[in-house]
Amino acid sequence: MLCISYLSRKFANGFLLVTLVYTSPMFAIFLAWFYFKERITGAKLAASLITITGIVIIPL
Repeated sequence: MLCISYLSRKFANGFLLVTLVYTSPMFAIFLAWFYFKERITGAKLAASLITITGIVIIPL
């Protein structure tokens, strides 16, 4: 994991890294649904929408 973190900082710009860090919980929700058949609740969906909204609004 440390190697991947180092390589990502070396080859990607800061905007991409911050975007990936803040959207990683959404990827975790999707992967848990896909692999473990975990339900996506309304709270998880709302949190994902708030995250996307924040990512879109902050750079403006």
